[in-house]
Amino acid sequence: MFAVLLSEQEKRFIAQGIEKNVREDGRSCRDMRHITVTTGDVSSTSGSSRLQMNGNDVVVGVKAEIGQPNSTSRDKGIIKFSVDCSAVASPEFEGRGADDVSNTISHTLSQLYNHPSALDLASLCIVPDEQCWILYVDALVLQHGGNMVDALSFATLAALTNTRIPSLHVNRGEDGEAVEIEVSDDPSDCHPLDLSGVPVTVTLSKIGSSCVVDTTAKEEMCTDASLVVGINRNGRVCSLQKTGSGTLSLVLMTDMIETAKTIGSKVISSIETVASRSRKESADTDVSFLVS
Repeated sequence: MFAVLLSEQEKRFIAQGIEKNVREDGRSCRDMRHITVTTGDVSSTSGSSRLQMNGNDVVVGVKAEIGQPNSTSRDKGIIKFSVDCSAVASPEFEGRGADDVSNTISHTLSQLYNHPSALDLASLCIVPDEQCWILYVDALVLQHGGNMVDALSFATLAALTNTRIPSLHVNRGEDGEAVEIEVSDDPSDCHPLDLSGVPVTVTLSKIGSSCVVDTTAKEEMCTDASLVVGINRNGRVCSLQKTGSGTLSLVLMTDMIETAKTIGSKVISSIETVASRSRKESADTDVSFLVS
């Protein structure tokens, strides 16, 4: 999906190193890159984050607005995703390349968050059939260095932990029907989202006969097949998506899923630490962490 031009000799060199558990950047096959997360940078949003991951740089903003629920989910709120790839983030984003990447990632995130066990959309309902909170999640890719789906899933969770929903009061008429919604204009009169079931994605890729996490853009060109695993804070598998034309044996898939469980739980725990420090300090918080 993220094309980088490599010669067959370069691909062979990368694959041979991975077979020996040594990658170009010095990591082992199961090591993530160093991650830095900042929250609360974008003042015009209800919550925001910036995530940098040694080659990846993304910004995510969340806006909470009141609107009408979907006709098929009249007692639930709505979450919508939009991903925009800067033309300077990668050579492949020239032309329509950025649109393909944006649509693919937006679809993956939408499927992940609209699963019943993920975000509690019912808690975003204000008046059934009439009014609900709509969360607009807008992501901007400033730099692309591989494994963008995971990077954006991490940044999205960080932005949502920083998101605050204004308190409101529903005034009802004599017949009990809602006639007016009063939204508090006090910046401190708000509440966080319930993110206890929200997952992140951990992508594991098969290069040769080895399983690799957090692939770089070059490593993605050497990948036969990948497994994108959605994992929540309890290590529960929420989604599975296989990509690529190669095959994955049952033994390898089982190993990939177990690895994803460990990494996903650690990433979520680290992001929750970012949120906790941000609330205590009431200021932008920059936290770096390494997951291995």
